[in-house]
Amino acid sequence: DSNLNLSVYDVLGRKVKVLASGVYSKGNYTTQWNGEDQKGQQVSAGLYLYKIQADNFIDSKKILLIKWISRLLKLEDVHPIVIQLNLFTLK
Repeated sequence: DSNLNLSVYDVLGRKVKVLASGVYSKGNYTTQWNGEDQKGQQVSAGLYLYKIQADNFIDSKKILLIKWISRLLKLEDVHPIVIQLNLFTLK
C-alpha cells in the first residue's frame, strides 16, 4: 500500500484541485479532471501541471486544458482530462 496524493497546479504553483489522496493498494487507477477547482468553479483554459506523490516517488506532468466554444449553441464545453496511474511501476 502507498500513501498517494495527486493534485493539479496552475503555472504559478498554486494548488487548483486535489484529485486523489489517501492510501492505495498496488493496481491500476484512472481519474479525471473536468477543469474545475476545489470549489467547483471552472478554471481558465491553459497550461496546468499534475503532481503525483506516492511514498518516496514524486513526479509531475504538464497538461493542457482546452475549452471548446460552440458559437451556434453559445455553450462552452470542457472535455475531462483522463489521468491513468499504475501503482505497480512507481519507483
